[in-house]
Amino acid sequence: MLKNGYDPAFSEAVFEQIKGFGEYGFPESHAASFALLVYASAWIKLHYPAAFLTGLLNSQPMGFYAPAQLVRDAQNHGVTVLPVDVNFSEWYSTIISERTVRLGFSQVRGASFKQHIEPLLSARQQPFKSIPELSRRSGLTPAALALLAKADVFNSLGLGPPRRAVGRFEPAARIAALQRRGDAGTRTKFKRDAAARTRERRLPQHRTVLESASGVVRARRF
Repeated sequence: MLKNGYDPAFSEAVFEQIKGFGEYGFPESHAASFALLVYASAWIKLHYPAAFLTGLLNSQPMGFYAPAQLVRDAQNHGVTVLPVDVNFSEWYSTIISERTVRLGFSQVRGASFKQHIEPLLSARQQPFKSIPELSRRSGLTPAALALLAKADVFNSLGLGPPRRAVGRFEPAARIAALQRRGDAGTRTKFKRDAAARTRERRLPQHRTVLESASGVVRARRF
């Protein structure tokens, strides 16, 4: 201001006013903007809870609340949150009704749209009925199917809980991959190997204990 010809006393007074306003000016403007956002968000959450949740989930990551916290809060306020499902979900979460949301594949940790989900959605002209059919139609690798199984997305196929789904889908998925290549010999070998692993899992576990008799220590297996 001095360079532009303003009086030193006037310049000093203006500077002090700006400095004083700077101590509360930004928080005041920020508070006004934030209050407007809070009011609008609260109104949408009250009247359109499913849309509110869906918008937040599809805007992740935001750096505030984790998706699990958002889902739990929505459920506490009467919103039905349907899980990710291979036959019903899209990449993003979707609104089913005013109080119902279907989670999308974007909520699956490690899932890539191009690598995992786009081939699946492109092949889903009609519902999948089994893992081999899904593998054959989508071309997804066993590793990709394992990732989806761990996220428990196969409920509509009736595979049960995640751990059971992983165990049940892996042989079927690998066989389907071999069928696509037409490798009958390798397919037969895989079936034998899978059967052998199943028998091994059914064998009783052996334990070794040490027994002392007449001062002699010996091992006994049972």
